[in-house]
Amino acid sequence: MAEKKAPLPDIEATRRRLSHGLDLTNRLTVGEWLDMWLAGKKGRQSAISRDESNIRVHLKPRIGHLRLDRLRVAHLSEMFEAIAEANVEIAEGNAARCKAFEGLAQIPWKGREHRAHRKAMKVAIAEMEPYRRIVGPATRQRVRSTLRAALNAAIAQQLITFNPAAHVELEAGKRPKALMWTEERIFHWKRTGEKPSPVMVDTGAHRPLPRSHRGGPPVRAVPPDRVPRTATR
Repeated sequence: MAEKKAPLPDIEATRRRLSHGLDLTNRLTVGEWLDMWLAGKKGRQSAISRDESNIRVHLKPRIGHLRLDRLRVAHLSEMFEAIAEANVEIAEGNAARCKAFEGLAQIPWKGREHRAHRKAMKVAIAEMEPYRRIVGPATRQRVRSTLRAALNAAIAQQLITFNPAAHVELEAGKRPKALMWTEERIFHWKRTGEKPSPVMVDTGAHRPLPRSHRGGPPVRAVPPDRVPRTATR
């Protein structure tokens, strides 16, 4: 049997590539180019780590298989729509896990039936999806920023002629509101792993926390004898 011929390339796309002196036989994928771009990126380590995370978690799994020269705005719109749909599933899973912990906290410790019920609830919780973060508008903006920078570099290398990341529409990313740590918020954080806000402020002394405590509640905020037993894992 004769081998199936590949479809003819788009005439206008071919003309554009010829006019820009680009290689007509290039088959570089988005994922391959992102790896090349990241390997040669210079600057602050924090910025490089952020780009690496955006590429590994979001960009390569969703659009890494596409050809770099065929990436379009529609592909990126579909990617961000899929992320928004995944957010709904994440929120539902987090809510179910939180509700299960609340149910577990209502079961008395004493009594054979209660102990068996608690054991069954713990098994059910262990089988649930772990708590996951929602990919909010600000994070989606940072993902697009990473891709836009990588595609600008591809244009500079004469690999492509158009940057779709510069034209995809996204919801504006707002800075998260800072919240004070309270006993209720600490209890919720210990039980679910969910911080009330990405930016949390220390209470009590009203002074900056040590660097090791800035991501979570201050150790001194709740005395050990006042933390409910159900808050421990």
